[in-house]
Amino acid sequence: MTQHTEKAFESAIEDHLLTKGGYKHGDPNNFDRERCLDPTVLIPFIGTIEFSSDIIGYPLPKAF
Repeated sequence: MTQHTEKAFESAIEDHLLTKGGYKHGDPNNFDRERCLDPTVLIPFIGTIEFSSDIIGYPLPKAF
């Protein structure tokens, strides 16, 4: 019998995101509730971004 509950719906969404959506399980202990982000995910992601003045609309300092 099919389970029709909020928990089953949540589990189905989570399963789909993890198996087909390219998402990974995060560690809740790394989540910064004050800033609403996981710095162990955000910082490496920012390091992969190629910044250019075309994207942000103004010249970048030489540090970038």
